[in-house]
Amino acid sequence: MTISVAIKPELEARLAARARTSGQSLEGLIEGILEQEAGAFDSIASSPQLTGAERARAFRAWAKGFPASGATLGLDDVSRESFYERE
Repeated sequence: MTISVAIKPELEARLAARARTSGQSLEGLIEGILEQEAGAFDSIASSPQLTGAERARAFRAWAKGFPASGATLGLDDVSRESFYERE
Protein backbone atom coordinates (compact mmCIF):
# COMPACT_ATOMS: atom_id res chain seq x y z
CA MET A 1 0.00 0.00 0.00
CA THR A 2 1.25 3.47 -0.80
CA ILE A 3 0.25 6.46 1.28
CA SER A 4 1.23 10.05 0.55
CA VAL A 5 1.57 12.41 3.48
CA ALA A 6 2.49 16.09 3.30
CA ILE A 7 4.89 17.02 6.10
CA LYS A 8 6.62 20.24 6.99
CA PRO A 9 10.07 20.72 5.44
CA GLU A 10 11.61 21.07 8.92
CA LEU A 11 10.23 17.67 9.95
CA GLU A 12 11.42 16.11 6.72
CA ALA A 13 14.92 17.46 7.32
CA ARG A 14 14.97 16.12 10.91
CA LEU A 15 13.77 12.70 9.78
CA ALA A 16 16.27 12.60 6.93
CA ALA A 17 19.10 13.46 9.32
CA ARG A 18 17.93 10.76 11.73
CA ALA A 19 17.77 8.25 8.86
CA ARG A 20 21.33 9.12 7.74
CA THR A 21 22.60 8.81 11.31
CA SER A 22 21.08 5.34 11.68
CA GLY A 23 22.16 4.23 8.20
CA GLN A 24 18.61 3.84 6.91
CA SER A 25 16.67 5.24 4.03
CA LEU A 26 14.07 7.86 4.89
CA GLU A 27 11.32 5.46 3.81
CA GLY A 28 12.76 2.67 5.98
CA LEU A 29 12.96 4.95 9.01
CA ILE A 30 9.36 6.13 8.62
CA GLU A 31 8.13 2.57 8.10
CA GLY A 32 9.92 1.52 11.29
CA ILE A 33 8.36 4.38 13.23
CA LEU A 34 4.90 3.44 11.96
CA GLU A 35 5.42 -0.22 12.84
CA GLN A 36 6.55 0.74 16.35
CA GLU A 37 3.52 2.97 16.86
CA ALA A 38 1.14 0.33 15.51
CA GLY A 39 2.69 -2.28 17.81
CA ALA A 40 2.37 0.00 20.84
CA PHE A 41 -1.25 0.71 19.96
CA ASP A 42 -2.00 -2.99 19.42
CA SER A 43 -0.52 -3.96 22.77
CA ILE A 44 -2.59 -1.36 24.59
CA ALA A 45 -5.78 -1.96 22.61
CA SER A 46 -5.63 -5.72 23.09
CA SER A 47 -5.44 -5.33 26.88
CA PRO A 48 -8.14 -2.80 27.76
CA GLN A 49 -8.10 -3.70 31.46
CA LEU A 50 -4.50 -2.94 32.33
CA THR A 51 -3.42 -2.41 35.90
CA GLY A 52 -1.87 0.90 36.87
CA ALA A 53 1.63 -0.60 36.78
CA GLU A 54 0.99 -2.08 33.31
CA ARG A 55 -0.27 1.26 32.03
CA ALA A 56 2.82 2.98 33.43
CA ARG A 57 5.11 0.44 31.71
CA ALA A 58 3.23 0.85 28.42
CA PHE A 59 3.49 4.63 28.69
CA ARG A 60 7.22 4.52 29.42
CA ALA A 61 7.78 2.16 26.47
CA TRP A 62 5.83 4.53 24.23
CA ALA A 63 7.72 7.58 25.51
CA LYS A 64 11.13 5.95 24.87
CA GLY A 65 10.30 6.04 21.15
CA PHE A 66 10.81 9.81 21.06
CA PRO A 67 14.23 11.35 20.50
CA ALA A 68 15.99 12.36 23.70
CA SER A 69 17.37 15.52 22.14
CA GLY A 70 14.15 17.47 22.60
CA ALA A 71 14.12 20.85 24.28
CA THR A 72 13.63 20.90 28.01
CA LEU A 73 11.93 23.55 30.08
CA GLY A 74 13.16 24.80 33.41
CA LEU A 75 11.03 26.12 36.25
CA ASP A 76 11.65 29.69 35.07
CA ASP A 77 10.23 28.81 31.65
CA VAL A 78 6.90 27.74 33.08
CA SER A 79 6.53 30.23 35.91
CA ARG A 80 3.45 32.39 36.06
CA GLU A 81 5.54 35.49 35.45
CA SER A 82 7.07 34.08 32.27
CA PHE A 83 3.63 33.80 30.66
CA TYR A 84 3.13 37.54 30.96
CA GLU A 85 6.57 38.67 29.84
CA ARG A 86 6.95 40.09 26.36
CA GLU A 87 10.12 39.79 24.34
